[in-house]
Amino acid sequence: RFALAWTLPKTTAKAYAELPNEEFLSRLQMSFGERAGVFCNVGERNTYAVGLTELYQPVSGRVVAIGNAAHIVHPVAGQGFNLGLRDVAELAENIVNATEHHQDLGSMAVLSRYADHRRVQTRRVQHFTDGLLRIFSNDYPGLNLLRSAGLQTLDMMPGVKRHLLRRTA
Repeated sequence: RFALAWTLPKTTAKAYAELPNEEFLSRLQMSFGERAGVFCNVGERNTYAVGLTELYQPVSGRVVAIGNAAHIVHPVAGQGFNLGLRDVAELAENIVNATEHHQDLGSMAVLSRYADHRRVQTRRVQHFTDGLLRIFSNDYPGLNLLRSAGLQTLDMMPGVKRHLLRRTA
């Protein structure tokens, strides 16, 4: 049992959301293959518009936006939640650091330092997830073979696969 984020063009996603379960499963199986076995059931389906969003100015006055309030990434790699956790951890670290140095926690200097560093990290993840989306959501001739070969090669290289997973976690 698992959850799946299937990235499709908007009109296709809307049409697939309205399909009977059997037809949806058939199309899912045809698209996904048998890497995860045979799909035999489907739960509730939802559609969400995907895109990359980032607040231009996540700090305003003494307020800082974090998590999905500050940035949204494609769900293809499941990184939105991880980014939010990193935001919380880094903001907490900045608060501790500011406290230790007797700085005003809500000052523009403290909050801007946090926002500037998070912007760099967030954009790296946004570019990564956007790249994955572009690689896996088009039908250029031959690209299916390259994708399959790349995924199979990655499966045969557990050390490299672990490294990539650690970098995205």
